Amino acid sequence: MATITVRNVPDSVYRDLQKESKKENRSLNGQVLQIFKDYINQKKPTETILKDIEALHEKVGSINFSQEEIKTIIEEGRP
Repeated sequence: MATITVRNVPDSVYRDLQKESKKENRSLNGQVLQIFKDYINQKKPTETILKDIEALHEKVGSINFSQEEIKTIIEEGRP
C-alpha cells in the first residue's frame, strides 16, 4: 500500500479532521481515507455525465445541444 504525506495542513483543518474522526469513530488516517474515497466516488467520467444528460433530455425534450456542445460545457465548468 502507498503512503501519502500531507504538509502544511492549517491548524483549523487539522482540528476539524480530528473532530470528524472522533464523531465517526475513526482514526484520523481512516477519516482522511474516507474523505478521499467519498470525493473520488462522487466524480463521474465525462461520458457517464453525457449519458445522464441525454437520458434527461429524452425525458424533458426541450434542450437541443449536441454531444460535443454538452461535452464542451462540462469541460469548461471543471476547475
